[in-house]
Amino acid sequence: MRKDPKLWLQSLQAELSEYEVKHELVQHLVQEELKEIEAALDGFHGTRKVDPGLAEIPALLPADRQTILSYGKVTVPYDLIH
Repeated sequence: MRKDPKLWLQSLQAELSEYEVKHELVQHLVQEELKEIEAALDGFHGTRKVDPGLAEIPALLPADRQTILSYGKVTVPYDLIH
């Protein structure tokens, strides 16, 4: 039993449109992933702009570390500090 050519053509067109929609969705998802990867790589390579408030992060001196640790009353082995 053969299908009517018009019905067969319509079914092929419907199937093709489903694949096109899926293809567009996949393309969109791929583009979004690529944007996220590029942003991550930019941050990794240091090309990302740094917030002016974070441009300089002060370093703690060993005496400051000792003071901070004494507030928490935490005993820390000497090897971990130096």
